[in-house]
Amino acid sequence: GIVIGPLVALGAIGNRLETLEADAVTLVEYRTLIALMLLVAVVGLAFLPVVAGDYSVFGLDRFMNPLWEAAAWGFRGGEWPFWTPHIRAGYPLFANGEASIAYPLTRPLLSVWPPQRALDVFVLVHLVAAGFAMWLYLRELSLAPSVAFAGAVAFALSGRMIASTIWAHAIAASVSLPLVLLGIERVGRDRRSGMLWVALGVSLGGLAGRPQRLLPALMFAGAYALYIVLMRGRRSPRAGQVIVREGLAVALGGLLGLGVAAVQLLPTAAFVAESQWGGGIPQEMFDAYSLRHAGWQGVVLPPSPEHRIGTRSYPGLVVYAGLMLAVVGFCRRDPRARDLRSSFLAVATAACLYLAFAGPGTHELFSQIPGLRSLRAPVRFLYPACLGLVVLAAVEGGRWLQGRPRFVVRGIVALGCLELIVVARMTAPLVPSEVYAVRPVVLDKLESELFAPDAVGARPRFLAADALFRTEQAFFEKARPKRVLRRLKEIPPAYNLAMRFDLRSAFGYGEPQFGWQETLMRRPTRQLVDQLGTRILFLADPSDEYELLGRYGASYAHRNPAALSRAVCVSRLSTVATATDAGRRASMDDFSARTMAILEIEPLPQIDQKNEQPCKIRMIHNTANRVEFDVESPGTRLLVVFDAWAPGWSVRVDSSRARLFRANGMFRGVLVPEGRSHVEFSYVPPGLVAGLGLSAASSALLALAFWWRREQQA
Repeated sequence: GIVIGPLVALGAIGNRLETLEADAVTLVEYRTLIALMLLVAVVGLAFLPVVAGDYSVFGLDRFMNPLWEAAAWGFRGGEWPFWTPHIRAGYPLFANGEASIAYPLTRPLLSVWPPQRALDVFVLVHLVAAGFAMWLYLRELSLAPSVAFAGAVAFALSGRMIASTIWAHAIAASVSLPLVLLGIERVGRDRRSGMLWVALGVSLGGLAGRPQRLLPALMFAGAYALYIVLMRGRRSPRAGQVIVREGLAVALGGLLGLGVAAVQLLPTAAFVAESQWGGGIPQEMFDAYSLRHAGWQGVVLPPSPEHRIGTRSYPGLVVYAGLMLAVVGFCRRDPRARDLRSSFLAVATAACLYLAFAGPGTHELFSQIPGLRSLRAPVRFLYPACLGLVVLAAVEGGRWLQGRPRFVVRGIVALGCLELIVVARMTAPLVPSEVYAVRPVVLDKLESELFAPDAVGARPRFLAADALFRTEQAFFEKARPKRVLRRLKEIPPAYNLAMRFDLRSAFGYGEPQFGWQETLMRRPTRQLVDQLGTRILFLADPSDEYELLGRYGASYAHRNPAALSRAVCVSRLSTVATATDAGRRASMDDFSARTMAILEIEPLPQIDQKNEQPCKIRMIHNTANRVEFDVESPGTRLLVVFDAWAPGWSVRVDSSRARLFRANGMFRGVLVPEGRSHVEFSYVPPGLVAGLGLSAASSALLALAFWWRREQQA
């Protein structure tokens, strides 16, 4: 009754509006409004526990929610959080698009709701937006409203979209492809209008921070644009002019969209170049992210509670019925009367599925194309493949339904919507919202160790074995909610989960992974643990190296009395050739990070080695992008701050720009003079300034094009 009642009521409203005596434009506007209302209702019914606030999208995790917590922490500090100090001794948050900090909706939502609720709203809004974009596109193809609505729901609640709700930025990027296809279609009727739609779709996809989904979508859209423009050109007596004009309009819209998204795309490109993805993805990793291990059933069958995440692309029985009609129609139809668009969609969808399964030669193909070398997940091609299946089924199914009684068409559409609502309710990755209010008991019992500042006033770090999280995650997915809530109070936070409590993790999940960190962090030594200021360690077994504090759930808490403060002044320097060599040398047992630093420059800077008196250091400011210290030094020393070095960091000493050194392979260092000095480290992501300028210029051009079109219409 909860599911069928609202659908029947809204269907009756839609039927009444369709019978109103109104001009064509008003009728189209009413139908569009009703379609949007129905999509809101359908998505709301599919995620009714989330709408009610009892459940949240995605479970307790290391990825999305913690990074949104870090973004919220940065926004509360009055900054755009380009950096987070919460994981890996500091990590460029802009490099990881999962926080989506450049996306237009992220900051407004985080200013209204706590991070997890903001994520819920973000996902639901974009599921509706993806369906609505598909509705607009299918209506542009002159499909009947009921058929277009069925396609919109099939796309918004497909297995690919439901599985992707664990990645909010992937759902946001999913809105882009239907909008781009809509723009390509509209270019034939109004070049400026089509160009604006293409630009809107590309810009939203780029700003979402999910190039893994945007790149396959752009490849699909590019092939679609080429095919449609050529086909329209063939039917025109001025073929050359039509192809050039429409092709330029689509290309210009795409370039303007990329320009608007440059504020996200340029920093992302800079980070990728510095990461393990820069030289391309190894064959074995590429194969691991393909569908070879899943088989065809992993694509065509509906998701199950045990397989909610990953390869699923199930679009519903109505879509499968439409595809069967497409095959029958293709075989029976006169070749001269066949829909060329359907032929393209069939070929393009098959090609996307082939790429998703990483057919022979796929890795070599991607490795040769700039921009695609780091495409580590062939499974992302399921997204355009799923869209192609839905559109093909809508086009051919709509042809078959044309002229059928209205109640038959709407009955089929209603049943298709109901099926997808039920599948989504059964398989969407949801967890009780209470889990995000749980605070582990260990945080209160070890509060003085985890939260109390160190000697310079900085928050200490902790380390938790990743295996602890994996064990608890497996338990979490199978246990009953009440037992989960009770158990969560017993376990310590692991890795990124600590962001929810404003803790600092010495390690943690971060993609992409950077060379200056990864070599050292893959197998951390006792020396590195000390340099990271790791005061508490949660280990799977008791350790003789550290002081045992007690057992908490599946872990043993240890104190590390040798943990260093966040910053020290050193009076001895050594030089090596590379960061890897520096990190290895600094990890040896005979190395003393309290008195010595290793740099990668020659000759070494001159410092005072005679006076062994220690410096007095005090952290006075610590936000996402800025850290400040007051230092009183007995001589010229190297101030080493055990926060991660990265391109984009700069430093000022007493308001004057100073040279930033990479110390011990991965930390920040700067020379401080004798006496009192004020040191300020600040962070601006590489490519951000150029990206802001390009985004502003592209946005101005789009606004000018929109104004020009309005003026001409007037």
